[in-house]
Amino acid sequence: FQDNYFNCVTANLVLPYLIHHRGEIGLKGFIKLLEDIHRVLKPGGHFIWSSPKKKVKFLKVFTASWKNVLDPKNLEHLYYGPAILKQALQIQRKGYKSIYHFLDVKELEKILIDIGFTDIKFTKSMADQVNIIKCKKI
Repeated sequence: FQDNYFNCVTANLVLPYLIHHRGEIGLKGFIKLLEDIHRVLKPGGHFIWSSPKKKVKFLKVFTASWKNVLDPKNLEHLYYGPAILKQALQIQRKGYKSIYHFLDVKELEKILIDIGFTDIKFTKSMADQVNIIKCKKI
């Protein structure tokens, strides 16, 4: 996309899983991706996204959802809940190995400031295991 194209960019639990971007791999690729998002935002544009926190514990999300998983009105949850947990634990292991980029709030904030984002705000979601990040391009 061309520079200064979008008023807002959103990304829910996707960006930390991208392991290469524009010829860069690992954390450098992740940062390059965030730079591109900044580039395509119009001045005053908003960037709202989410990322698992560093040392995420997806089991906490699962246990916080136990009433939904065991709801007799939704018996398929008994099958899908544990299957989703199994996948989440595999993702968690890749985050612990830094294959995926689950960074702490201070690391994320520094990267975003260095890129040029302002008005950076963090909130928690999913049993406090996911950061929701809101920021702005000046």
